[in-house]
Amino acid sequence: MEEAWGKRCKEATGKMMDEEWDGGWYAMRHDAERLCKEIKKRFWGLESNSFHGVYYDDAADILFDIHAVIRHQLWLDRPEEGKSHITVDASPAMRFGSEPLAEIERTNKPTPFMLKKDVATLYADIGNCIFNLVRARANNNAAAIANTQHKMELLMVEAQQMLQIIGDFLKKNENEF
Repeated sequence: MEEAWGKRCKEATGKMMDEEWDGGWYAMRHDAERLCKEIKKRFWGLESNSFHGVYYDDAADILFDIHAVIRHQLWLDRPEEGKSHITVDASPAMRFGSEPLAEIERTNKPTPFMLKKDVATLYADIGNCIFNLVRARANNNAAAIANTQHKMELLMVEAQQMLQIIGDFLKKNENEF
């Protein structure tokens, strides 16, 4: 949203961020928030301060579990000085979906840089998949829902493999951490 507004603003004024152009930045943001609230109400029957949460959709719960396991592993992989603030990432994942929590195990010895890059890519893919599922359900698009559920299954397998690789790496390098 911000990038689209910035691009339109630059085309019109030559500046990326002009709060007065086209109704202003804050007016545009307010419109976007209003539209999001309308979509939430229309398609899910929810008020702006409510949500279905966990146990509403098992596939989403499983993906959330994978997300939480990866998020916690990323926290564990931080240098000690990066762990000075306790956040939700510091807590091990809780299981909400019907599948057991993923376990991290590495099959080869990658570098920490490779691990971070692979995990970041997987994390982004999971986020995109959740977004696509929500959009498909909002549009009642059965084909898109089926495609997204298939992609989720593939991501679950990929996440399980990734977590296995991370676990192996940590076991083999536990003296370094």
